[in-house]
Amino acid sequence: MNTPSLLALAIGMGITSLAHGASITWTTSPGLVDTEVSTVGTGVLAYHFTSNAALPASVAVNGVDFIRSTGAAAPAGLSFNGAFDNPEDVNGYQVPLTAENAGLNAILDGQNWGGASSVEMTGLTIGQQYEVQYFLSDDRAAFRNLRHYAVSDANDPFGSRDVEFGFHSTAGGGVPGAAPVGSIDAKIFTGTFTADAASQAVFTWLYEGGTHDGASGNSGSQINAIQLRVIPEPAAAVLSGAMLGLLLFRRRR
Repeated sequence: MNTPSLLALAIGMGITSLAHGASITWTTSPGLVDTEVSTVGTGVLAYHFTSNAALPASVAVNGVDFIRSTGAAAPAGLSFNGAFDNPEDVNGYQVPLTAENAGLNAILDGQNWGGASSVEMTGLTIGQQYEVQYFLSDDRAAFRNLRHYAVSDANDPFGSRDVEFGFHSTAGGGVPGAAPVGSIDAKIFTGTFTADAASQAVFTWLYEGGTHDGASGNSGSQINAIQLRVIPEPAAAVLSGAMLGLLLFRRRR
């Protein structure tokens, strides 16, 4: 995954600068067990990316069915903005296999990558609350403890993105000893947002060697898997609970 220079990064960022994006509140997790895959609310879409068409058409991880996507075109509900046209089957998840992470082993081994760009979720309902989980992993020996990501909801300059130095190349070994201060070990980036448009962009920037200047020659983006879920409105949930309680009360009477 090598884009040749910062010029490519700048061009890619310029192309996607008009993508919609509400503010996303992010949390992260290391991607070691299948239960890190969220089941909150109702699923809208879930995909994992690979070039291997012989794999099962879907993989259930913590009860969520991730559909296999093998082509360069974005699957339904997503837009790649002209990027992410390099699906691969690369053995990118090398955390030791256990019964607790068999699903993650299946959906994070492959990836799709391209120049610096965003993945855009489409067909959203304005005003609706959503949760997105963005999955990244590349534990191959050549990149271990080197590759890390900045993840954001907007095309921001360094220093104002939501997640910085998210090392996804650790094979489950924790934050590398030489990692910059503030680094985290993360393969799963979970964001919540309220849609302010029919689409929502997630921006990622790949770096290596602890730098954010593109000097390593790696300034593209990748995606191993993604899921989007609708989160019930708190007020609606409370109202539903109250109505159920009232119904049960009337039946008892």
